[in-house]
Amino acid sequence: MKQHRHLYSMIPVLVGALVLVSFYGCGQKEKAQSSVRIAANIPLTGPQASFAGEYPVGLKMGIEEEAAARGVDPAVFKLDIQDNQGSPQTALTVFQSQKLRGFDVYISGLSMASLAIAPELDKMDTPHIFSLLTPC
Repeated sequence: MKQHRHLYSMIPVLVGALVLVSFYGCGQKEKAQSSVRIAANIPLTGPQASFAGEYPVGLKMGIEEEAAARGVDPAVFKLDIQDNQGSPQTALTVFQSQKLRGFDVYISGLSMASLAIAPELDKMDTPHIFSLLTPC
């Protein structure tokens, strides 16, 4: 189980890198836009928190590392990371709140919570990164 936890800890770093590359491309250094609003709807408390509790730290690390490698100011990325407690109903509530504030990229984790918000995200023309956090 300890080995799997190490692998799970890499997921947010990779997601952060994926977000950055999707907006700035490979090898491009020019500014794509003034800010990129990233909303994350993940379990930070509750039973799944042991797998996702450090997600915000890893996501920030991934963005900072990739931004430095590409010569992009990491301050361009505005994070709105909210706790859905692993509950599909809470995930919907969090999504509605984040939708009102606006976002350019959406990140969700855990199958049931992600599936609850997917139909709403499908109606929008917004990238949705489905970061599986469900333990093996």
